[in-house]
Amino acid sequence: MRKMLGLVMVAIPAIWLASPAVAGPAATLHVTPSSVAAGGTVQVSGTCEANTSGFALSHAFLHDASHDFAGVGAVSFTTNASGSFSATATIPASTTPGSYDVTARCGGGNLGITAALMVTAASSGQPTAVPAGTGGTSATGPATATTELELAAAGAALLLLGGLGARRARAHR
Repeated sequence: MRKMLGLVMVAIPAIWLASPAVAGPAATLHVTPSSVAAGGTVQVSGTCEANTSGFALSHAFLHDASHDFAGVGAVSFTTNASGSFSATATIPASTTPGSYDVTARCGGGNLGITAALMVTAASSGQPTAVPAGTGGTSATGPATATTELELAAAGAALLLLGGLGARRARAHR
């Protein structure tokens, strides 16, 4: 009986830790198009806390006195009643081609997600054909951390149960 009581005392916290926390809708972040020539612009949109202000941030974005957040290029936005936002960010022609992360802060906190932006060499002035439907990337919020915690707790509970079962089998020999 003591073993069963001990098992219950260990299993209940493990199950509690594995249950998902009740939270609001996950934040989202999109960059359209996902690839842009230096000197172009991108649309940064997503969702977070309703009726608040925030910043979309990237080392690829224009960085001057009015486009700065903690030393990083930034564009400000305000969310609507449903938490949606959209802002246009300028990529300076001097931006080095490469892959850049785009993040955001909303309501005073980090969204905790990133979207990828590929910057290509500045245009030579010649129009470039871009196939239809080739823009945009998206990411969704902190569900991965919750999932990892749930899996870890479930794994710990299974290891505990397996160890107790093996011990019990040896005891009955």
